Amino acid sequence: MVALGGAVTTIGTPSIFFTETINLYMTTQHFILRTTLPTLNQYINAERSSKYYAASLKRKATHGLWAELMSHKPVLIPAPVTIIYNWYRRDRKTDKDNIAATGMKYVQDALIKAHVIPNDGWNNIDNFTHHWHIDPVDPRLELTVIEREQT
Repeated sequence: MVALGGAVTTIGTPSIFFTETINLYMTTQHFILRTTLPTLNQYINAERSSKYYAASLKRKATHGLWAELMSHKPVLIPAPVTIIYNWYRRDRKTDKDNIAATGMKYVQDALIKAHVIPNDGWNNIDNFTHHWHIDPVDPRLELTVIEREQT
């Protein structure tokens, strides 16, 4: 842990995770997640074949994300947050909404399970944005969770 002029920074594995406390009221957490997430079409096809198969897809994705989040020792942010999703995909073959539709659900459920946010309702998630990139070598999701500034 590093303290610089009132700011506290916790740094985990380089470029994987860090928490910054800018002041006593705002926290930002960054995560790089490499768990492969099923797309909406994959989930719908699983639902059509068996509700148990679809449930296992969601459970495996959420658990994989949770394990990655927990390895970085995340901090609870009780205030409303903004979540920034930076999706790095191998190619452009899958529609963005097909990726984000289920991906957001799995990520937010994992954030709750890892005690980063208390819930994913209107009172806890203020806003979210998506940014899209192509990286054929290292597909991943870079997630930033920012506490809303208290006024």
